[in-house]
Amino acid sequence: GTKSNNFPPIKAGKDRKDPASYQEYAEFWKQLAMRYGTRTFTQDKLRVDTTPRWPNDTPNVKKSGLGAMDLDKGGVRIKFFEIGNEWDRWWDVGGANDAAYMKPAEHAALFVAAARAIKSVSDIEPVMGGITGFDMKYLKEFVETVEKLAPGEKLLKRLVLHHYSHLGNILGKWPPTWYNGGACMPSEDKNFASINQIVDYAKGLGMKVWVNEFGCDSEGPSWMHIEGSRYGMSDEEAQGKQIVETFKAYGMADVERAYSFMFANEPYGTGLWQRCGLVTSKPNYDPKPAYNAVLKLIQETGNTQKMAR
Repeated sequence: GTKSNNFPPIKAGKDRKDPASYQEYAEFWKQLAMRYGTRTFTQDKLRVDTTPRWPNDTPNVKKSGLGAMDLDKGGVRIKFFEIGNEWDRWWDVGGANDAAYMKPAEHAALFVAAARAIKSVSDIEPVMGGITGFDMKYLKEFVETVEKLAPGEKLLKRLVLHHYSHLGNILGKWPPTWYNGGACMPSEDKNFASINQIVDYAKGLGMKVWVNEFGCDSEGPSWMHIEGSRYGMSDEEAQGKQIVETFKAYGMADVERAYSFMFANEPYGTGLWQRCGLVTSKPNYDPKPAYNAVLKLIQETGNTQKMAR
């Protein structure tokens, strides 16, 4: 009843460890898969919300098989669906929003329900919602529960995590203790080496690893503000250096994909995640030093297509 998407998509009183409890959420993903996959379906199988979002808005219409269309004719080729984001909201534990935190077994049940629905109608690969950090205990319980709930179904092929380099990070410790202005280079991050353990764990399971969020703010106050004076440069130059060094470090660690968070600054002022973009906020979207640093990395490595994805 909070109208917030920070809480698990489950009706009150349902068993949070049972995939069947997430049937409405699974149907949502099934509908997306039918729309953006390569198979076509009859109109009676499709569900859309036709409610106008603003005056004179064009109503949504039922479509399927958009992934089979040529891209130059409006096709949308989607290969992966990430099922939610940071369900392990550790900062809510013990507080008024305690129910927003999903335990590993609950997260696994949600993932199994959605993954089964997606795979029943498409070849789009379901990917677990990225967890907040290098939490090996949480990750192992999640993986083991998925296998128990869906033995032999091979729903899970990639492990997805987020990680922000900070001087307050401690090897193997999660959650972290962060403070303003503590963002740092991966070489200074005492917990960065944990990615090697996670990659080795994934390889033992025949899986790959993605890091779907990393980065820092080029202006404070913010936990993730990087202070360029420590490196003899401006804060914005330090942001670019941190992002480039992190891309390189994940490449060395054999991480399959890494994503800098995020492309554009927020337009709401300073604070956490407000100045972590590669470009300024709307309406101008001017390139920051971080943009040029990443562009240079792309040009030097020849990974233009890979980086663009």
